[in-house]
Amino acid sequence: MKKFITLLIAATLIIAAAMMLNSCSQWDIPYEKLDKDGNTVSVEFNPGQGSFAGTVVTIVDVFSYDDVNGFGVKLLSPDDKARGEGNAYTPSCKDHTFGGWYVAKTDGNGNVTPDLTKPWDFKKDILDSDYLAGGKGTSSEEPVLTLCAYWIPYTSYNIYIPDGNGGFKSLATVKTNVLKLPVWTDKGNLDLKSIPEWEGMTFTGAYLDEALTNKITAETYEIEVPKGETDPKVDIYTTWEEGTWFRITTANQLNRNAISDGCYLIMNDLDFTQDTWPTALSDNTFKGKLVTENGKSVKISNVSLFASTGATKSGLFGGIDEGAEIKNISFENIKCEIEGTTKEAKFALFAPSVDENAVIENVSLSGSLTLVNDYATTLYPYIENTDGQAKTDIIDIGIISASGKVNGITCGKITVGFKAPDEIPGATVTVNDDGTVKVTPQP
Repeated sequence: MKKFITLLIAATLIIAAAMMLNSCSQWDIPYEKLDKDGNTVSVEFNPGQGSFAGTVVTIVDVFSYDDVNGFGVKLLSPDDKARGEGNAYTPSCKDHTFGGWYVAKTDGNGNVTPDLTKPWDFKKDILDSDYLAGGKGTSSEEPVLTLCAYWIPYTSYNIYIPDGNGGFKSLATVKTNVLKLPVWTDKGNLDLKSIPEWEGMTFTGAYLDEALTNKITAETYEIEVPKGETDPKVDIYTTWEEGTWFRITTANQLNRNAISDGCYLIMNDLDFTQDTWPTALSDNTFKGKLVTENGKSVKISNVSLFASTGATKSGLFGGIDEGAEIKNISFENIKCEIEGTTKEAKFALFAPSVDENAVIENVSLSGSLTLVNDYATTLYPYIENTDGQAKTDIIDIGIISASGKVNGITCGKITVGFKAPDEIPGATVTVNDDGTVKVTPQP
C-alpha cells in the first residue's frame, strides 16, 4: 500500500500550514531523516473500504514531537483546502457516502476498521501529549494515531408496482443514498429520476406502505442509516396510470412530444400561430388521449394544415382509433387546404375516419376547408382521363369525418372554398346536414 507523507508544522495552537514532502512507496519514505529533524510524530488516515483520488493509498501527516508534546496540534482532514493546492485529497467509495473519520481499530486478522464509538472532531479534538504516552512518538514510522474513514452504504430501494390483482410485484431495486422521485419538466414530459421505467405506464405516486396511506410528497426521499448497518433496505410502493402521459402548456410542447398513442393533459389554451401542428398526429391514426385537467374546457386554435399533391389523407388527426379519448377541447380557426390527391384518399377537417368506439365528448370545431386545384391530373375530386375525354367522379369530403357526423362534436362557423386557375374547371361545393361536404366538378 502506498502512503502520502505530509509534514505539518504548527503555526499556532489551532492553525496548521501543510507542505507535501513526498509521494512514494512505503519503503522509500525517509523516516530516518524525518526523525533526525525532530518530526517523529505521525498520524495515518486510512480510507478503509474507499480510496483517495481513485487509488488505494493512506495519508500520513508528520509533526514535530515538541509541538505535539507542548500545546498539541489540531489535525487537518485529508480534504481540507488549508493543505494547499494539490495536497488535499477527498476519499471516495463506490455505492457509499462518506460518514466521517473515526479512531481506527484492528481485528485479529489485521483488518483496520473505524471504531464508531470514537469519532474525530477536527474542530475540537487535539493531538497532544496523551498520544505520546508509553514512549510513542519517537519514530515517524509508527503512527501514534490512525483515523479510519467510515462509509455509509447506499440504501437498496425495492420498487414495487401494482400486479393487477390488488397486490404488488417487484419492478426493480435502486441502490442510492437519495431516492429522487419523478418530476414534470418544462418540456412537458415526466423525468423519472431514480424510478425505473414501466413501459406504457406513467408514474403517479410513491408510498411507504402497501396500503398506500403514507405518501412521499417531497421530490426526494432518504433514510438515516443506523451506524454499522451494512445493507439498509426500504420498500417503495408506486402507483401508475396507463399510457405515456405529457402535461402540455404550450403549442411547442405538444409538437415536441407528439406520438400517435400519447396521452396529453392540456393545461391551458394552445395557440399554433407560431407553431406547426404535429405530423405525428395528422399523418397517423390517433390511439391516445387528449383531455384537460379536471374536465375544464380549453381552446386549441390557429392550426394550418395542408395536403399536397399525392397525399392520401388530411386532418387534425389521420384517424381516431377505438379507445382514443378527446374531451373538452374547442378547436378554433382550423384551416385545411387540399391541393390534390388520388382517388383512394380521405379528407376531413377533424379526422378522415373516427371509430365508433372512440370517446369524444364536449368537442367543438370551427375553421375552413379549401380545395386547391393546382394540376388538372390531380384535381380533387378526382379527374380521370379516359380515351382522351375528361371523366369526373363525385367524392365526399368530411368537415368532421369523411364518413359523416360524429357524436360528441359540434360545428361552429366553417367555410368551404374551392380554388382553381382559370383554365381549370371549378366545382360546386355543398355542405350536407350530417357534416359531409359534397364536391361536384363542373364539366
